[in-house]
Amino acid sequence: METLVNWSGRPGIAFYLRSNEIRGVKDITISAAVEAEDTTADGEKFQKLKNTGSYQISLTAVLHGQLGVDVKTVAIDMTEAARCGDSGYFYIGSEKLFPSAFMAVDAKIQNLKLTSKGEWLYCEVALTLKQCSKYGGGSAGTGKGGSASGGAGGTKAPETESKEYTVQIPGMAEIKVKATGVQDAITQACGKNWTGTILVNGIEYTVNKGVLTNVIQGALSDAANATWSWFENVGESMSAARKQSQKVDTDANTKKTGTNNTTSGKKPALKLKNANYLKD
Repeated sequence: METLVNWSGRPGIAFYLRSNEIRGVKDITISAAVEAEDTTADGEKFQKLKNTGSYQISLTAVLHGQLGVDVKTVAIDMTEAARCGDSGYFYIGSEKLFPSAFMAVDAKIQNLKLTSKGEWLYCEVALTLKQCSKYGGGSAGTGKGGSASGGAGGTKAPETESKEYTVQIPGMAEIKVKATGVQDAITQACGKNWTGTILVNGIEYTVNKGVLTNVIQGALSDAANATWSWFENVGESMSAARKQSQKVDTDANTKKTGTNNTTSGKKPALKLKNANYLKD
C-alpha cells in the first residue's frame, strides 16, 4: 500500500494505492503570498512588507467506483470538512509537508456520474486548504516569518517535537509524525474530529473527537482496582480474625462442656414432678 497524499483534518480524506482500492489525486497546487502595503519615498512608490504570508494548498480528488472507492462517502466527507472548517496537517507520502495546520475552506464536487440505479460511479472533488496556524512557531507580523525552511524534502517540525510516532487508524495507511507524546501524535495525524480506536506505535487507544479517553478511564480503573483490592485485603483480614475468634470460643466451650461431663459421670436422672401413680 502506498499513500500518496493525506490530510489529517478528517479521517478518510487520503489518497493512496491499495490492492482493493485506488483513490486518485491530481492538480496539486501549493502557493504562498506575502501581505504588503504601498509606501512612497522621495516621490517614488514601492511595496513594503506588512506581514509574512501564509500557504494555500489545492488539489483535485479523482474518485471512481470501479476502483473500489465509495465515491459518495468520500466526496461528502470532503465537502463536510469544508463546511465545518476542519483543520489538520498535510502529508505527502508519510512526511508532514509544513509544520503549520491547514483548514478546509472550500470543496466542490464536479463531473459527477451516476449509474442507472442512481449510485455514484465517478466524480472529482476540488479541495482548498488554507494555513490556519503559525508557521514553524514564527510570529506573524514581525516580517521575519518562521524559522523553518520549506523544500522538496518537507519541513521539520518545531524543536519541541522530539520523538517519532507511528499513527494508524484501522484500515488506513500508517502516518509517521514527530511529537511530544501520544496525544500530540494523534492530534497531528488525525486532527480533532476522529472518534474511535487508533493505533500509536502498535498500541490501541480510544479517541473521542481527537482526545484520548482510555487514558483517563485506565487511571480511574487502576484507582478503582486499587481501592477494591484494599477492601478485599481488609475483608480477608477481618474474616481471618473472625474465624480465629470463633475457633477460640469453640475450643473454650468444648473444654468447658467436657469438664462438666467428667464431673457428673452420667446423664442427669429424669425427675418427675408427680410420681404417686408408681407406688402401686
